[in-house]
Amino acid sequence: MPTGSLLIGAGLPCVLIAALTAVQRETPADRLGVTAGRVHTLLYAPNAVALVAGAGLVAVTDHRVLLAVTGAAGLGCTAVPARGRGVRSGEAEEVPRR
Repeated sequence: MPTGSLLIGAGLPCVLIAALTAVQRETPADRLGVTAGRVHTLLYAPNAVALVAGAGLVAVTDHRVLLAVTGAAGLGCTAVPARGRGVRSGEAEEVPRR
């Protein structure tokens, strides 16, 4: 099993649990049902769409091309946070408190 798949499989539940816990903690009780439903849609719908698109692409494109494109997109996505936001150390932004 590739290491990347193992790390994604181990990390994704942590992200989902953290997001849904934040929704439950920060949403007023009278809005929790609606908010939770919308958050579930935003969290899970992109994965369903990607599965359908991936299945369609595999049917018409060589899998090696798809792996290369996916790898390049992944590297591109990691370059954005690695580049930083231009904030020097010691110049942290002030985060507003609730």
